[in-house]
Parts: sequence; structure tokens; C-alpha cells
Amino acid sequence: MALINKIYSYEIRIEVKKHEELLKLSNNKKIKMKRLVIVFTLILMLIGCVQKQDDKKKIGVMFSNLNEQRFQKENVIMEQFIEERQGVYILKNAENDPLTQEKQFEELLVEGINVLIISVVNNSVGKSIIKKASEHGIITIMYDGFIGSEFLNYCVRFSDKEVGKMMASYALKYVPQGNYMIMGGDGRNENAPLIKSGEMEILGPGISSSKINIIYNNYIEEWNAEMVYMEVKNYYNLSSQEKIDVIILSSDNMAAGAIKALEELKPSKWPLITGQDGSLTACRNIMMGKQTMSVLKNSRRIAEQTALMALQCAEGKKPETNGVTSAIGKAGKIEIPSYFIELEVVDSTTIPELIKRGIYKKESLDL
Repeated sequence: MALINKIYSYEIRIEVKKHEELLKLSNNKKIKMKRLVIVFTLILMLIGCVQKQDDKKKIGVMFSNLNEQRFQKENVIMEQFIEERQGVYILKNAENDPLTQEKQFEELLVEGINVLIISVVNNSVGKSIIKKASEHGIITIMYDGFIGSEFLNYCVRFSDKEVGKMMASYALKYVPQGNYMIMGGDGRNENAPLIKSGEMEILGPGISSSKINIIYNNYIEEWNAEMVYMEVKNYYNLSSQEKIDVIILSSDNMAAGAIKALEELKPSKWPLITGQDGSLTACRNIMMGKQTMSVLKNSRRIAEQTALMALQCAEGKKPETNGVTSAIGKAGKIEIPSYFIELEVVDSTTIPELIKRGIYKKESLDL
């Protein structure tokens, strides 16, 4: 629709220019007056066309990356939801590069966005962008995460601490004692420490009683599956006498890196492997016994809720929230109105029920 408006306004400009030239050449007063009326009418049409474009609800959407299946799916859902309701969806993918994300925000400023949905590459660039957006009167919605900035307007998210607690609780239920590897997401992103805090809250008593032996505990830059692959391989190669009972990983993409390493290493005992997102790849790995569980983040729920809130903000309405996210900022305690999306465990016992509910399709899981 936006393209049609642009073409339409361009054609009107051509007509205005043509009639202006004819006016200069004409000496007949009646013809001159007639052409003046035509020019005036065309100019009014042009103004209307430009206003129609300017009145659009322009939503800028910045993803830190679109490498993961989940984000690809959510991008499509959000775009469809916004455009079906006459909004303009402007996508930017930073590919995990903070400089690219900053540059892309400048491009969105030129586009004249009303609302910004953002998934940040890291806290530093995220805080900078959110502050600039506020200075330009742009409403910001943090997508599937949180940044402690007093300039942030809203969050739509899952409870990261709860994700960590669910993964650790599941591991502890099935492996109450043994050697645990904990591989967190990017430590520069506030999600990763929150997930780890949930894990340690659950595992703490077991660690204190020496039932749980933490043999590896580190963050993985950019939540990178290839780095996970190398770390798992290196650990097994350097510690051949020490078996691994559990690998707690902070995303399904990271879990895929660990699985790749284990398939090459062929350990005598396959460890319990966790993840989060509930991706199709994770579900297939669960059904094949390679990954044990994942924490389902319902893509449709978070994408549609975020899109709805963005449209409401663009229309000058106050969106519904169901909680707050708290942090300590420079000026003291910060409380950001938030909408929390519920979480679920995905494992071999819950997948059939999730298929019945339409969360997954049998054919997509190759079942």
C-alpha cells in the first residue's frame, strides 16, 4: 500500500509540473483559469496522499539477530499482525553487531517511526538507542528481555529467572547428584545473568551439600552454538576421566552446539541436556533422545502481544500490562510496565499434548 501511495504521489507531481508548463505557454485567460483549477486540485490530491503516508502507524522492529528459528517465526507473525491492521512494519536485523544496530536506529529515525520494538545486541548499545528514542519522542518496547533504563517504556518478556529455575529443577529431578556443566548466554545481555540466578537458586543447596559438582560455569558470547561445540569438545578432551551428567544450556541453539560435539565424541554416557525456546529443532532432538528438555517460549503469544502493544502506543493508547520489571538505575529504583508471557516445559512426555493444542504440527516434527 505504501508503494502504491508513493507511485500515485509521483504521478500527481508529474501532472502538476506538466500543467504548470502549459500555464506559462498559454495566453488565453479561460484556458489559463481552467489549468489553474486543475493544478490546484492536483496539489490538494498530492497533499492528501502525503498525509495518508504520514498518518500511518510506523513501527520500527530491531532484532539483535534472526539466526534462530524462533526469531524468524516471530518476525513473520509480528509483520503480518501489524500490516493487517494498517500499520507499517520496518525491520532491521543487526546480525549481533552493536555498530550495525546503532546505524540501523539512525535509519529508523529518518523513516519517522512512532514506536520501536527492540531486541538488543548488548546492554550498552541498547541503553544508547533507547535514550535517543526517548529524546525523539519514540515509544520503546523491549522484546523478550530487559534493560535497566529509565527511558524504556515497556517490556514484553518471559521471566528469565523462571527459565533458569525450570531448567535447573528439571535437571535436579532426574539427576539429583553428579557433574554439571552450566553454559549461560552472553553475559553482556541482562537476560543471561537472570537465567543463571534462577539456576543457582535451585542448585545452591545441592552444591552446598556436595551432591552437585559444578565442573564448568561460564557465559558464551553471543549465545553462539559453535563456541558451545568447541567448549564441550575441549572439556571432554582435557578431562577424559571426568564424566558429564548434565549440561544446562541457555538456548536450544546452544544445545545444538553441544549435541554436535557429543555426536563426534560418542561418550559412554549421554548427559541430560536442557535448552530454552521450544524450537522445532529442539523438539526433534528431544524425540531422538539427544536433548532432554526445553522451556517453551510461545512464539505466537509474545509476537502478537508485542505487535498489539506497539499499535496501541502508535494510536496514543495505553497498552495493557500484567506486571513490572524492576532494576536499579542512576536515579534509583526503576519499574518498567511489563507483559509477562507464560512458560512451559517441553520434553518427550509433553510434546504429544502440545501437538494436540496446535503449538506444533506433527508433520513439522517429522512424526
